[in-house]
Amino acid sequence: MVNSRRPCGVPVGTRSGRGRGARRLALGLLSVVLLAACSAAPPPDPAPVPSPTAAAESVRPGVTLRSLGLTHGPVDDVTLPASVSVLERIDQENVITLLLAPEDGLPSAEHLAATLPGAGFEVTASVPGSLTFTSPEWDGAFTTSPEVSGLTLRRL
Repeated sequence: MVNSRRPCGVPVGTRSGRGRGARRLALGLLSVVLLAACSAAPPPDPAPVPSPTAAAESVRPGVTLRSLGLTHGPVDDVTLPASVSVLERIDQENVITLLLAPEDGLPSAEHLAATLPGAGFEVTASVPGSLTFTSPEWDGAFTTSPEVSGLTLRRL
């Protein structure tokens, strides 16, 4: 009869060399993965954002929302380029919206991005042609499409 126990009382097959080899292989692979992750290049720095004053200096003077026919909201603080063509307007106490011609979209977005900080708004997101912004009293958004562009301000 063959003894099925090792001298230390450990059953045969419990600590075989094959189990240790698999464990060593797994630890080795884990080490390689961790070292590769640690040695990866850091992500690139984001592109610098122009300062609001630098951007505002290059923007032409605009016209107020009041001069575009609105009576509610920050009508004397928010401006758009003087050349905009208003297609539609919604003028309510708690929300105002201007729909503009599509060709007014990009110039208006650039104008707003440059002038809103000086009017007390914080631009919270911005991509070419669209932005969102906020102040203690109003939230706003501007976006463009091939068919139309629009500005909306909503009272908080």
